[in-house]
Amino acid sequence: MAKQKADKNQTPSLLLPALNSPLRGYEEFLRDLKAHIRSAQTKAILSVNRELILLYWQIGRDILRHQKEEGWGAKVIDRLAVDLRRGKWHRCHPLKGTCQEKKVFLP
Repeated sequence: MAKQKADKNQTPSLLLPALNSPLRGYEEFLRDLKAHIRSAQTKAILSVNRELILLYWQIGRDILRHQKEEGWGAKVIDRLAVDLRRGKWHRCHPLKGTCQEKKVFLP
């Protein structure tokens, strides 16, 4: 008899129980695990959003401060946008909206 060549990706059936066999508490564990993953993902998204909002606020504040103290004109925003797009910063947040929003909220 010819032996069949073993598939490298095939896991020996002795190591894993049958996937369709019932496991006590498995469904509840799976449900809890999914809820935990969703909760962590939501927290991560909210944390990232919070940090980005703070970053954009600070960028707007700093640009406006330089415009006021250093006499930078409005074209500096376009120049910064071009310079930030180079290299790894090519996906940077649009600066014009950041400064406009900051002007609205400045005391």
